[in-house]
Amino acid sequence: MNTEFLNHLAEQLLRGNDPACRRAIDRILMGMKERAQRDEFASQSEAERIFRDLVAVEPACLEQES
Repeated sequence: MNTEFLNHLAEQLLRGNDPACRRAIDRILMGMKERAQRDEFASQSEAERIFRDLVAVEPACLEQES
């Protein structure tokens, strides 16, 4: 699976976040790319949903919402 769409999504998610959250998103991106290359996702939309869900529960990103 081509992972360019994950880069694009990560760029969107990085905007407006603090450095700790941006580092966490980069870390999640690397894992998502590895999983996509192993064809663990049925579609790009499934991968995007999982990426967004992982970022949504990432503690480094939750802290800034308070």
